[in-house]
Amino acid sequence: MHLPDAVINNISLQLLQQPDSQAAVVSLMSMCGVCQQWRDVARHLDGGVVHFDALQTCGRNKLGRPLTPTELKFRGSSAPAKKVFFQSAARLLTGYTELVLAGEGISDVTLLEAARAAGDKLVSVEVKDTSTVTDAGFASLALFTSRLKSLRLTNLPRVRGGFIAGLLERCPGLEVLHLENLPRCWEGQGFSSTIAFRARSLRTLSILGCKVDISAAALLAKVPELRCFSYDGPASLMRLLCTFCPKLEEVCYSSSCQDSVSETIRCLLGARKLRVLEITPRNMVLSPDQLHTLGLLPLTELRLNSYMYNQQPAINRASQSHLDNEGVRALVDSICHRINARSGQEAKPFKLSLCGATALTHDAVSALLRLPLLSELKIDGCFRINSMDKMRLVAKVKAGASLGAGGALGCGRSASESARDQRAFASHMHRMLRTAA
Repeated sequence: MHLPDAVINNISLQLLQQPDSQAAVVSLMSMCGVCQQWRDVARHLDGGVVHFDALQTCGRNKLGRPLTPTELKFRGSSAPAKKVFFQSAARLLTGYTELVLAGEGISDVTLLEAARAAGDKLVSVEVKDTSTVTDAGFASLALFTSRLKSLRLTNLPRVRGGFIAGLLERCPGLEVLHLENLPRCWEGQGFSSTIAFRARSLRTLSILGCKVDISAAALLAKVPELRCFSYDGPASLMRLLCTFCPKLEEVCYSSSCQDSVSETIRCLLGARKLRVLEITPRNMVLSPDQLHTLGLLPLTELRLNSYMYNQQPAINRASQSHLDNEGVRALVDSICHRINARSGQEAKPFKLSLCGATALTHDAVSALLRLPLLSELKIDGCFRINSMDKMRLVAKVKAGASLGAGGALGCGRSASESARDQRAFASHMHRMLRTAA
């Protein structure tokens, strides 16, 4: 259905002036099909994503909005009815570039119909929270979406990963692959290491809550341009990561095993381009030796947040701290020693996050004040650090942020300006050391 541009403009003005009428007017989209005119209208509406809530209605998902009678009716319908509905709605997705599918009504046929409708215009797909989707659905998705750049899969118990090799081959521009909570991933459906292609566009890979075997290692061997990697499995894969992915810049690792964390940190010493590292310990305390080794890495950002804090930030768990004062001192000593050993290089701004470390006190603050050029510090959930110490840390961070505002000291500046900055930095360090004493 095509309407005159003047009519479309009038509808747009009415929607913007009367937000309550949005759901009623946008309902017309589900009746007319999806066309460029209506997408232009929807683009100017308030936040949210246009979504189908039943065959008769199309609404907007607003936080805190009560469910409509149609939505309640749809939620109470049978699983086969939901599947039929989603399959019908998927055929209306012509021209869409991003797609998120969630719930038990999603099936392999839904993915196939959505891929057929959107075609190679589809660049981002996320599928989550359904037990009915299998590898066949994603194999059919790859047949029609050659320009796909991002694929995120979460909580899919029947997915085995046998489609991944074909997906990387048919979608050469894929940049993001996120696999989370796929308990049967690669189970009897190994990633073949004999395939000759290389996924040179893949930059971000996440493997969380998945079984890891030789198939995962074969996958790493095919992504030499990988920059960001998130992982929570055995540390053996980290050794291969540093071997196959020399351009690695960011790693996020989570584990509840001391040995795995120690081995991972040792492996990362060989990642020459690593600049951002996040380690999330679960039900364990990072030892001073582990933190000392972390300080040897030439990082620009280090995130050591508590797993429990990430789950429930507002709860004070004083007896479950993942860091102690001794560990923070070991980290700071190691960082300072590394910087002093490379006196010919300019100091770079450093970001540090220690959220949820409930055991840290004044001793840890005194150590943190010795860090050179600290440009950002997060200590949310560190309940035992008093207000005075927090003020000292704020002053420290403000000074570091102002000194590092132009990047590394001396970068892109004249010799006189660089010398002046170095003198200012030395004066700043002298004041900080005197304050810490």
